[in-house]
Amino acid sequence: MANQEKSSLQPFPLGEKIVLLRWVLIVFSLLVLVAASWGIGRLTFNPDNRVFFASNNPDRLALDALEETYSKSDGIVFIVAPKDGRIFTQTTLSLIEDMTKRSWQLPYSRRVDSITNFQHTFASDDDLIVEDMVNNAVNMGDAEIQKIREVALGLPEIVNFLISENTDTAGVWVNLALPGKSTEE
Repeated sequence: MANQEKSSLQPFPLGEKIVLLRWVLIVFSLLVLVAASWGIGRLTFNPDNRVFFASNNPDRLALDALEETYSKSDGIVFIVAPKDGRIFTQTTLSLIEDMTKRSWQLPYSRRVDSITNFQHTFASDDDLIVEDMVNNAVNMGDAEIQKIREVALGLPEIVNFLISENTDTAGVWVNLALPGKSTEE
């Protein structure tokens, strides 16, 4: 019985070979690592979805024709989510107003939409006035901000596009017109 226990506790032959040949395995592993990473400097990223379709794909041809007729546009959305969960405050509206103005300076920006530059139309006597929904938010009072909130929540083209339904987040949408000459754009 003791002989059977001794024989079952013999060292694993592969483990012994690994220990004996450890330097050979380490050098071999490093060589494999170097060979596998040799081309890493030539890896590239192409953000254009057209790389997934053949040049004669009907859907790709239709998209190319559509963009040739009208235009190609890409967009960036900056999401504003204040910690207090309230978009309609002097501080947050001032921030969105500033982000909107700065977004026009982005390369290739063609249009910028936010709650602050949304074209609000109202009547004053016999005049029809069109102006940005928020002008100079830094100097607005609570009553004026509350009025803007009520107007904004009554416009379906703003709700769930430029502001969330519960008014805890807002977006600044930047429409870009990239020339399509480089993937670095």
